[in-house]
This record gives sequence, C-alpha cells and structure tokens, in this order.
Amino acid sequence: MASPDNVRMSLAAAMTLGLRRGLFYRNAKLGCINLLMEYDDGCMANCQYCGQGREMTETPDCRSLIRVEWPSYPLDQVIEAINTASVERTYIKRVCVGSICHRRAPQDMVHIISRVKAETDMVVSTLVTPTVFGRAEMEAVRDAGAENMTVAVDCSTPELFDELRGRTAMGPHKWDTYIEGIRTAVEVMGPGNNAVGVHLIIG
Repeated sequence: MASPDNVRMSLAAAMTLGLRRGLFYRNAKLGCINLLMEYDDGCMANCQYCGQGREMTETPDCRSLIRVEWPSYPLDQVIEAINTASVERTYIKRVCVGSICHRRAPQDMVHIISRVKAETDMVVSTLVTPTVFGRAEMEAVRDAGAENMTVAVDCSTPELFDELRGRTAMGPHKWDTYIEGIRTAVEVMGPGNNAVGVHLIIG
C-alpha cells in the first residue's frame, strides 16, 4: 500500500469520520482531517523521535507518529468518508496532507491535494519536507490548491537538529536546508494570515 492511492490518517481523524470507534475527551471536536503519505519502502529519514524513521520500520511503533496510531486507508475511502461525515459534522472544514521524506512525495502530494480539492469542499493545508521539496515542488503544491504550508523543523537549535534528525542521527536532513525551506515557503505562498507555519517540539 502506497501513496497516492493510500494514505495514513490520525486516529482522531479516523474516529471523526466514523472509520474507527472511540470517544473524545470532554466531547472535543476535530475540524481538520490529518493525512500522512506512506510508501512500501518507508521514509528515507531517520529522526530519532519518529515512528516513521528508517530504523523504526520493523518495530511495533512503525504505525505511529507523535505517539498516536495512524491507520492506513485507500484515498477513495477517505474522500467518501469526508463527504459523508461532513454533512452532519459541519465543523469538519480542513484536510492537512503531510509528507514523509521520499522522492515521490512532491508529485504524490500534488495528486492528493488535487483530488481532495476536486472531490470535497475542504480547505487544504500541507506539511512539507524541505529535503525533498524545493521551490518548484512548493509552487506545484500551491498551484494544486494548498491554502497554507507548514515546515516541521521540530528541533529548535542546530545542535539538537543534527543530533535527532541530521548527520548524527544518520539522516538526510540539514538545519540550513530547513531554514532556507521556510524562507522559500514564505516567498512561494506570499503574504497572508497563516500562509506558512513552523512546527517545533517542546519538551
């Protein structure tokens, strides 16, 4: 199973769409359906805290991300579930398409965004990886219909980044590539409220 035909979905999103059973604490509502691309050969990165890391693919944690299960579904089923659930659950407004570090990720993200935009009423956000998304790839994502773009730097200093995501972690990511990727995303998306975001992990 691989993207673009299949995607992973956060457990909370699967519950919101009625694909998994469960209850939300204090009857919380999830307005964004979070999707994550997947490939048979996994992610080429090796981030030390991530269940998608190269060294994690053969462990029980390989189905998780940020300590939460991300089950896999066909994109066709996801789109159908969004359209069905959003009729009654009108708070569902957005889909976020997240990439992993894979050579096919840019073109497949464009395909997924295009389908979501064409087949649902959802606004689309993206989470891109500057290691494989350069300016041209970001422009293609924007042109496919993404409203905003986020870069998951995660680590707040160059030293931590190298230790947990970069050369020391035997991964392909570089701090300078990510910082430049943020600048490029701002240029590509242009001025606007929440057009570009950054993820940092605290603690």
